[in-house]
Amino acid sequence: MELTRELEHAEAGAAVGCVEAAKSGRRDVEYAVETIGVGYAIYCGADSPVTQAVGVEIRVAAEEEIDRVARGIRDAVHAGEI
Repeated sequence: MELTRELEHAEAGAAVGCVEAAKSGRRDVEYAVETIGVGYAIYCGADSPVTQAVGVEIRVAAEEEIDRVARGIRDAVHAGEI
C-alpha cells in the first residue's frame, strides 16, 4: 500500500509540474490546481489528459474540500467552459 501511495503522489507532482510548464507556453487555456486531501484537482482544459484529480486519498480529504472542487466543476460546466 505504501508503494501505491508513493507512486500516486509522484504522479500528482508530475501533473502539477505539467500545469506549471503549460502556463508558460499556452495562454489560451485556463489552468487551475486545487489542493484536495493530500493531492490535487487539476484543470488544463476540458480535453486535456492532465485534467484530473490525483493523489487525493479520499479518506483524508475533508468533505468541504470535495464540495469546493465539485462546485468549481459545476460552475465551469454551467459557464460552458467544460
